[in-house]
Amino acid sequence: MSPMTLAKPLIQLTLLEYLQQLASANPTPGGGAVAAISLAQAVSLLSMITQLLLKKNKLPAQPTLLTQLAHTLSEMLHEALTLAERDTQVFNHYLLARQQPASTEIDQQKKMSLIHQALKDAITVPLRVRELSLQLLQPQGIIETLKPLVSPYLKSDWTIAKLLSRCAALAAEENIKINLTQISDTDYNQQIQKHLEEKIPDL
Repeated sequence: MSPMTLAKPLIQLTLLEYLQQLASANPTPGGGAVAAISLAQAVSLLSMITQLLLKKNKLPAQPTLLTQLAHTLSEMLHEALTLAERDTQVFNHYLLARQQPASTEIDQQKKMSLIHQALKDAITVPLRVRELSLQLLQPQGIIETLKPLVSPYLKSDWTIAKLLSRCAALAAEENIKINLTQISDTDYNQQIQKHLEEKIPDL
């Protein structure tokens, strides 16, 4: 596979362009970008709920909380979209590393070093996607904070946001584990495994 450069940044594609690119034989965007965009969709749904609650809420204590949540969600959306873009970039770096010459032993060592570094760089993206997803899903996170405020009309949106958050976390974890199998750095592997000890909550 060869590195793929999109005509424009991933987040500037229309929905149709994104899906067509995802469905093509090109390696990017791939599963890592999908995980980040799943997170972005979850955050967007939660933001919608928050904005509607802010618009309708008349209790004096809650607008401050909702305003804070709206600000946090806005920042998370920006980061999730940046991670989707970053995933494509780091995967292309990995492909470039795989294409390095390896005709001599020195070249082989250099190539393996580049591959390992590219894989480590690639792991940083799903690791952050998983971390952000767990922030949403934790007992004191935004999802559970909004739960008692959600009306029956918004319950399905809230539930779908929770499902998407868990999907993003599981997908990101799968990417991490797959990349780890190709890295022979034991200390690094153990370090990443510690990050994975925080379990993804059941629904």
